[in-house]
Amino acid sequence: MSLSIFNSLSGKKEPFEPADPSRVKIYNCGPTVYNYNHIGNFRAYIFVDQLRRYLHFRGYGLDHTSNITDVDDKIIENSIREGKSIQEFTQPFVDGFLEDLKTLRIQNVEHRPKATESIDTMVNMIGDLEKRGHTYVVNGNIYFKLKSFPEYGKLSRIDPQQLMAAAGGRFEADEYTKEDVRDFALWKAPAKKGEPAWPSPWGEGRPGWHLECSAMIRSVYGPDGIDIHTGGIDLLFPHHENEIAQSRGAYPKENFVRYWMHNEHLLVEGKKMSKSQGNFFMLRDLTEASRAQDLVDKKIAPKWILDYIADGWMPICIRYLLSATHYRNKLNFTFDGIKAARTSIERLQQVVDSLLETTGISEEQIALELQKRRASGRPGHGSDSLLPESSPFRPELDEFIE
Repeated sequence: MSLSIFNSLSGKKEPFEPADPSRVKIYNCGPTVYNYNHIGNFRAYIFVDQLRRYLHFRGYGLDHTSNITDVDDKIIENSIREGKSIQEFTQPFVDGFLEDLKTLRIQNVEHRPKATESIDTMVNMIGDLEKRGHTYVVNGNIYFKLKSFPEYGKLSRIDPQQLMAAAGGRFEADEYTKEDVRDFALWKAPAKKGEPAWPSPWGEGRPGWHLECSAMIRSVYGPDGIDIHTGGIDLLFPHHENEIAQSRGAYPKENFVRYWMHNEHLLVEGKKMSKSQGNFFMLRDLTEASRAQDLVDKKIAPKWILDYIADGWMPICIRYLLSATHYRNKLNFTFDGIKAARTSIERLQQVVDSLLETTGISEEQIALELQKRRASGRPGHGSDSLLPESSPFRPELDEFIE
């Protein structure tokens, strides 16, 4: 059966036709490691984990990259404040992220590059953009000249002329002089003495955030580009739009990304997650007893989550809940939802246990039979198929039948 997926670039479902079915190249934006990751981040990571599992199930080979952004303004600011090198400051958060992935049973990927490992590629890309007239320099800072790239806005469907209104305050983070407020930084000269910097033909500096992903994709996959790029909807603009401008601007004859897939926002108790609302949760706030106790003491979380943590239920319930809504719909994370997730998982396990008891067949045989049924053409499968409602089995059933 053919597979179709929703491509954010075209705004519609398209037949999935990777360049090489034996090596589907996937890239997802990983964490910026100045802190531990919150549960909204993990919706995106669980989504791409489901995607790669499903593609593997359908017989595709996988070549998946998930990056680590280990240099940006916040990292530099915090590392200087703590008197640490970038590596010393970020490594505990890198280690914590990898631990969190294991906690949620997210598979390892084939490549996990750090941004600081691709600085040479970033410098080369800036040089290639410069040759094509896409850049200018102001006080050692290099900017992408947005008006030089007419294709800008195709992914986000934003008119470049309306960028200021559409982006709101998102341009304020770029505190350097620009010819046009719509332009974005490719390379930043040190703002203060002692800031980390790398050599370049334009003077010492550090890469702009948007450039890092374009460069890491090129470092891993070369000029062939990738089949699928995933990320949260909040990254579609300006980050992914800027990735396209950089990569297509520097190498217009090369493929960059064939399919873009974006998961929607996560809400918590029906509201946008924020510290001011008291509903901002790191994953480990909900999986580590000492941190969860603090939430309980502040009456932010119910006391029963401590029992779920002690019994080992929280990670699988969180994963289930973060998988339980179509990836292109907003997901509401609630503590009642955690309870419902446990009920659903227990019900699924009861089905498996009943089959084992009444038929005498093995779990491996059950798994094979379920896979046959899933591949036999049930409604929804093969068509943007990461839909819980399109299958009688929730995505987390895979965890029970592996």
